[in-house]
Amino acid sequence: MPFIRTYISKKDEPFSIPATTAVQGILALLKFTPATFAAFEVWDRESRSVVNGCEAVAMQGSRLVVRVPSVLHRQEILYSKDRLLARINQALGKKMITDIQFELSENKQGDIIREQSKSRFGFRGR
Repeated sequence: MPFIRTYISKKDEPFSIPATTAVQGILALLKFTPATFAAFEVWDRESRSVVNGCEAVAMQGSRLVVRVPSVLHRQEILYSKDRLLARINQALGKKMITDIQFELSENKQGDIIREQSKSRFGFRGR
């Protein structure tokens, strides 16, 4: 692998640092750790058995932020929340995630499906 340098100016004098150092510095500023990335991957693997369509989008401290397509998906995850947290933390090897925060997706696909099922089964609104 070739040694690539990025060039940065310091007090009008150019100096160079290795690209790996620059990338590591940026990731440190973003407070990114490999364990954080692992938490997203473990969420994807473990949540599939409970409900599809939910996506881990951020970490806020020890809280995992999950985007859900509908309130029904949120309820399904709430029902299995303790089991999911235990499985995720076990896979990570330490208690890294203590809670799950839900964020409703802007995609209203869950609402569309509910509306279709209401009309299919002859549901009459108020």
